Amino acid sequence: MIRDTETEQTIGFFANDIISAAGLITTATKIQILLDPEINAFVSAGQRITITTGLIQATETPGQLMGVIAHEVAHIAGGHLARLKNALNKANRTAQVSKFLGVALGAISGQANLANAFGAGGSHVAKRTLLKFSRTQEQSADLAATRYLDMVKVSSRGMLQFLKKLEDHSLLVQENTVPYQDTHPQTKDRISFVENHLQQSNYRGQTASPSSMLLHAKLVAKISAFTNPPSITLAKYSSSLELVPVKYARAIAFFKKGEIIKSLNLVKSLIGDEPDNPFFYELMGQILFENGRISEARNSYQRALELLPKAPLIMIKLAHSMLELSDPHLLGTIKKLVTRAIQKDPKNHMAWHLLGTAYDRSGEPGLAALASAEYNLLLRRETT
Repeated sequence: MIRDTETEQTIGFFANDIISAAGLITTATKIQILLDPEINAFVSAGQRITITTGLIQATETPGQLMGVIAHEVAHIAGGHLARLKNALNKANRTAQVSKFLGVALGAISGQANLANAFGAGGSHVAKRTLLKFSRTQEQSADLAATRYLDMVKVSSRGMLQFLKKLEDHSLLVQENTVPYQDTHPQTKDRISFVENHLQQSNYRGQTASPSSMLLHAKLVAKISAFTNPPSITLAKYSSSLELVPVKYARAIAFFKKGEIIKSLNLVKSLIGDEPDNPFFYELMGQILFENGRISEARNSYQRALELLPKAPLIMIKLAHSMLELSDPHLLGTIKKLVTRAIQKDPKNHMAWHLLGTAYDRSGEPGLAALASAEYNLLLRRETT
């Protein structure tokens, strides 16, 4: 999973109104980003929505991303995950009963092949029942998603555009499948539904604001630049070099290439464009930190935190840079910073590691051991 303050805040900005429209609590619904080039999104237990980096990069407008989010929120609001579990149990029971009957009839008739025949038939029926249930859920989620988008006054056109993109992406597969074999309705049927809804919606002509478009463009630029080779990023973001998203992507690409001067110059230009953007200072801090310029990195992270004082991930980065300076006078500040971060993000294993190191250097072995234990416990949870 990717942890990044800007990405999480931007996704939250596009998602929170939709989550509220669905009658859910925004703080209880967690959206996480999975490092995966595939175009995918899904829900899991605990009101979690997972969106892949590949899907985010595939969206071209805020409306397209919001359409995906609305669909996944609908799964949570509709209780589909719990219902799916019940459907799985029912499908398994159907298959087991069929197999049992086959064995019994085989024993009575003396024809052993009846067991295999009944078993295969039962599995086929169970599978068809489960797929039909899944397709019904997906249709329900599309219906609810369009309703949520109307409630927050966002056009479903973005949802329609993304479905058409999915249709192009999976055209060869779709041509060779039978509809009931898919867990989702055929994309063309989903497109028809959203087209019909759009014709009747009062918000069909609604467009995203310039600020939302810029926010989305920066999100896509950042994720694209960090997840793709620099050569691909520089080729993709080669025009309109004065645009902020273009400079953002190129700054990251040059950083990954090791061309630090070019990268820092672009970040300085970005700060000139948006002097109160904490994430540009955060990026500068990362570039400086990873190139051994620790004191300068600390100053950049400090400025980022001043602009965004409640961001635990930036607190952790600042504390890390201060710890690397090996100044005993900073240990008190480091412990306070990391403790604040843990209060907001208690499952961040890096924060516990830094806290343990700070306690150890302060001559507090008991607290250091406790923090180290928390760190190792969280690390094992993440790797198992």
